[in-house]
Amino acid sequence: MNKQRRLLGALLAAVLCLTGCVGTRTADVHDAEAINTTCPRSGKPVSADSLTTYRGYTVGFCNTHCRDDFAAHVDERPKDRAFFDDWIARSASR
Repeated sequence: MNKQRRLLGALLAAVLCLTGCVGTRTADVHDAEAINTTCPRSGKPVSADSLTTYRGYTVGFCNTHCRDDFAAHVDERPKDRAFFDDWIARSASR
């Protein structure tokens, strides 16, 4: 059962990446600047190699593991989503 869940999660991440919803599309975010300055998980500075997209915004993490985990399980990471939603709201109000 766990193997099936991991496979389903990997498949979902691939679909999301291909559709542009969320993913580790580094070609799109390579020159972009993240809307957040710190990682939502560690509080450490965002790393340039750990950017992804969320709701059309470039967001960052302190390492690629956290980035990839978020991209693969975005629906299961409410704290990360809330962190980025707050940054998105702040950037929209400027």
